[in-house]
Amino acid sequence: MMRPREKGLAANLSRQVVWLAFTLAFIIISTSLFVNYQVQRNGTEMQNRLEELNRLQDAESNYQSIVSNSRAHLAYGRDEFLMDIESNKQRYHAALSSLISMSANDPQDSARYAELQSLGDDYFDQLQTVLSFRAAGKTGEINNLSTAKITPLIQTIDTHFDSLLHLQRARMAELTENNKDLNRLLLWASFVILAFAVVFVVRLRSHLRTAVIAPIQEMEAVVGEIGGGQFKYLQESGRKDEVGRLVTGINIMTSQLQNRQEELDHNLNKLSEQHDELEAMNEEIMAQQLERQQTLDLLTEREAKLETITSFQSHLTGFTDMDSFLNTSLPSLVEALQLDAMLLVRSSNDHEHECVYSIGYPQLSDWTGKKELFGPALRVVKEQTTSIRTRPVTGAERGIHGGYEYAHDQYYPFIVEQTQEIKGFLLLTSYGKKELSPENLETASGLVKQFFLAYTAQLANEKLRNQADELEHLNKRLGTEKLLLSEQRDRFRRIVDSLHEGMLICDYTGEISFVNRPLTELLSAELKVGANIDWLYEYPGIELSVRTVLRNQIQLALGGSLEDFREFREYFSIGSDKHFELYMNNLNDFDENDQFLFVFRDRTEEAAAERVKNEFVSIVSHELRTPLASIMGFVEILLKREVVPAKRLKYLETIHKESIRLSSLITDFLDLQRMESGKQKYIPVPLDLRSVADNVSAQWKNTSTHRIETEFPETSCYIKGDADRVIQVLHNLISNAVKYSPGADLINLRIRAEAEQWIIDVQDYGLGIPEDSRDQLFNKFYRVDNSDRRQIGGTGLGLAIVKEMVEGMGGKVTFQSVLGKGSTFSVSFKAFSPISLSHKIVVVEDDETLGKLISAPFEERNYEVILMDTAEEALLQLNYTTGSPPLLCIVDVQLNGEKSGWDFVSGLLNHEFFRATPVIVSSVLERPDSSYTEFQYGAYLQKPFTVERLLELGEQLISHAPRLPHLILPVQNEDHVKASLEQNGIAATDLSSSGDIIKVNLVPADKSDTGNEEREH
Repeated sequence: MMRPREKGLAANLSRQVVWLAFTLAFIIISTSLFVNYQVQRNGTEMQNRLEELNRLQDAESNYQSIVSNSRAHLAYGRDEFLMDIESNKQRYHAALSSLISMSANDPQDSARYAELQSLGDDYFDQLQTVLSFRAAGKTGEINNLSTAKITPLIQTIDTHFDSLLHLQRARMAELTENNKDLNRLLLWASFVILAFAVVFVVRLRSHLRTAVIAPIQEMEAVVGEIGGGQFKYLQESGRKDEVGRLVTGINIMTSQLQNRQEELDHNLNKLSEQHDELEAMNEEIMAQQLERQQTLDLLTEREAKLETITSFQSHLTGFTDMDSFLNTSLPSLVEALQLDAMLLVRSSNDHEHECVYSIGYPQLSDWTGKKELFGPALRVVKEQTTSIRTRPVTGAERGIHGGYEYAHDQYYPFIVEQTQEIKGFLLLTSYGKKELSPENLETASGLVKQFFLAYTAQLANEKLRNQADELEHLNKRLGTEKLLLSEQRDRFRRIVDSLHEGMLICDYTGEISFVNRPLTELLSAELKVGANIDWLYEYPGIELSVRTVLRNQIQLALGGSLEDFREFREYFSIGSDKHFELYMNNLNDFDENDQFLFVFRDRTEEAAAERVKNEFVSIVSHELRTPLASIMGFVEILLKREVVPAKRLKYLETIHKESIRLSSLITDFLDLQRMESGKQKYIPVPLDLRSVADNVSAQWKNTSTHRIETEFPETSCYIKGDADRVIQVLHNLISNAVKYSPGADLINLRIRAEAEQWIIDVQDYGLGIPEDSRDQLFNKFYRVDNSDRRQIGGTGLGLAIVKEMVEGMGGKVTFQSVLGKGSTFSVSFKAFSPISLSHKIVVVEDDETLGKLISAPFEERNYEVILMDTAEEALLQLNYTTGSPPLLCIVDVQLNGEKSGWDFVSGLLNHEFFRATPVIVSSVLERPDSSYTEFQYGAYLQKPFTVERLLELGEQLISHAPRLPHLILPVQNEDHVKASLEQNGIAATDLSSSGDIIKVNLVPADKSDTGNEEREH
């Protein structure tokens, strides 16, 4: 039975610490609970008292507001004070009701609040009476009542409020003092607990020092001595706790260590004897291992040699060219035989030999071409036997091969086994070694024979490869020639197919051997290789008489019946739409292999041109003769007869009208001629389409047969176009509408916006356009041919001219028509939107290339550049600019349009806000040639301005903007500059030359006008 373990040091320490901890925790928890209870109780009571105080203050505040508002109402009579009284009264009652409910547990407070509520109700009743007096205008009653009742009542209520507030504040002060007492109590309790903890720690430290620390220090000293090799025992103290048991354990451990030391000394003596026996055995094993290593080295050497030979044999096959074979096999042979140099010589004939490959012979570096042999090499070739010799080493060889005195050479003849013909020899050399052993010579002879066999096979392969390369080269040449022939054939086919003429080739039997694509497109797909020429004069689309002529001529030519035949030509037509010219040539001399070339040329356009020319002559003769006949007739009457003044005036008006008609016809013909020749020029400038259309319609409103109704937008309708041509287009369309609406007197002229375009419609309610005439309506000289239009004159050029002009200005003309109800012609132009030039560089230049050249350097400096080609556009953009002016203007004097660069400068001066904008005149800038690109501008601008100089001037003017208008010109004749400025109405105050420029300070328009007026007065 185990004896229960006695309580030790740990148990005693734990019991003391636990007792003290419980005691300390009990004191802390008790103190904390008590203080927390008191704090919560005081906090709750303070919160209630604070809430009650706030409610009481709210009630007082509302009461004071009621008194103030009532007095304000009595003084000023404003109704909003009554509303404030009612709202404050409600809040006052709510606050008192809340106070009464909160003081339900305190009868005294409840009675005080009830009394205050009663006083308030009395006041409110009296106040209601005063308000009714005020409404009735009884001022005397109000004063009496205020003096007798209201004022004492207000004082009483104020006294109650003061006493209640004083009472609540006193209670709050009392609660605050209670909290301070609790905080002092908590502080003293903390000091008491801290003192008790300090006493406990001191007592625990003394106990640990005596019972634990001193015995442990003694044990540490003993253990240190034991570690140093001394065996020392501790004195038994008789303690039953852990310290006593630890002392007993250390003494037992010391006794065991001493016994173990004695046992180890005995074992060490035995191990020393065993070590001597092992040393003797190790020497015997080392001798056996050395013998085995020598045997292993010999085997390794033989294995390496076999591997080298095997590697050499593997390098004799698998090569496609001789160089790779020699560069791989011969160095491998030298390595396999452990030699130092090698030479392979190949015989061309009995006297000439060529060095094919060499390694390690410096004197052979200059052996190039074919040479004769001598010495041992010549003897080996002639005798066809192997030769081995020892010779002294030359100076060059000695330097390369380590200073050896002697060299051993082995000559092996290269004999082709099939023919027993010698083709060269192989020389192998080693330096500084003893005489070669028979075993090495036998190995070398075998390896050389293997090399010669592989070399012979490689030579045969090289010969076959050369033959294959030659055949491949011949095949490539043949393929190239075939490709060239094919390309020439295809090129000829493409050339023939690209001709406008149709071509076919046939023999004397009429069988077709060649047809180009245009012929099948012109005539029929039935004309193909293998068909017969008989198709041509059997085709029903050709007139019978023409077919008969073609048959007779072609058969005579193919049959050889035409003597001295060279060529014949014939014209024919297919239906009424296609017209052809046919001519035939004999490609060979007359024999059975004759080939005949037939060429078909399409004359449809020529026939149409002839028909148009005839129509033109007919129409011109008719349209010109008609007004001329009238003019001549009336002039003859005026010349030969006496006519009364009234008729004379009438005749003169007719002559004038017909003259205008004749002038209009001639103008149409000239316009058409210019447009067809490409000489018609358009100068697009911004123009208001609404203003142009309004002016044109105003000219037509004087006609007696029709009335023009317009429908225009309220805003401006800007486009870019030639103003004269736009006016001519509108006149032609309105004239056309008037002529072709004889039974209707209304013509509508409308302008509308659609998809960033301005569209102008000219609508009539006349005859309309037949469906079959719409595709030809814009053709020259075309007129609708029916009975309704025979009495209507015209050349048929009006709509053709309209279409050419509109499309020349980048627009489009369309029409819609209902037969018998009228037509609507619509002309559309891209809308032009003016932009602001504020903070931009303006370049006004009619040459687009030069404009890009001027703009490029400024754009590279991140300036925004606006390029325009007319002064009209620049002035319009200027008028739409608001805010800041342009940074700089670079202006060419000669521009497209009616206005020049000086007009733009004048417009800039006349502008109230932009007149100080600096201007550079660029007219003298040289134009670059057609190879200009925007990255090469520096190479083209010569003097007086280069692009760099222009950029420098521009940035100077931008950064130092003048207060007066400032003009910069290249250096030129100052008198010419002054004259040009005066001619264009521009006044200058100062003109000075500075380097390569002329600076001109301009006078604003208003100041210049003022000066002129003063001079006039």
